[in-house]
Amino acid sequence: MSMLTTKQLVVKKFGDPTEITKTIDYDEYYYDFGVFEERVNYFDPQISTVTPQPKVSEIENEFVPQFRIQVSSKYVKFHLVGDKVIYWESQNVKFPTKKN
Repeated sequence: MSMLTTKQLVVKKFGDPTEITKTIDYDEYYYDFGVFEERVNYFDPQISTVTPQPKVSEIENEFVPQFRIQVSSKYVKFHLVGDKVIYWESQNVKFPTKKN
């Protein structure tokens, strides 16, 4: 990402932006890549590994795992002054680099 220093390089890499926001100080090029869903485990106070349990068969002791789905946006945005990139930010987007 740090090699994308001009507007031409950004557009060549990502194409036309999803949205362009013009401000007094800079233009923001925003690229929307949708949403990222992640399954996250969480603690339920009703389930404790410390409390002694009566002896029961394995089938009777089974329970549904506790989790929630966390949804967040995937995007890349650039702030440009003229043709020069002055700032970039990404969330949940990873771009591998090609090794020779």
